[in-house]
Amino acid sequence: MIGLAAFLCEIGVQPVLCASGGRSRHFAAVLRTVVPELPADTVIREGADFATIAAESETLRRMKLTPEDLAERRAAFKNISYHTVANAGHMLHHDQPEEVARLIEAFLV
Repeated sequence: MIGLAAFLCEIGVQPVLCASGGRSRHFAAVLRTVVPELPADTVIREGADFATIAAESETLRRMKLTPEDLAERRAAFKNISYHTVANAGHMLHHDQPEEVARLIEAFLV
């Protein structure tokens, strides 16, 4: 998660929610240390299950971004595409490694 948040900030995407299923109580401090450019209003949750994360993400999306905001952000990326990986949960790379590798390779080519 920390690497993903850093990458998103590096390419100009500001995460609105960073969450972990872990319960170490160190996630927020480490995340803010490793990714100092993370916006101050980014919500950080630790010990959250997938359903809670999904519900909160949807709520934050509705609160912060209008359809126009989303369209503007999507327009900033050339050749953007969305993919649904069947039979996978939130750990795509674990659940469907071949399909995820294919998508990543196609993106990089």
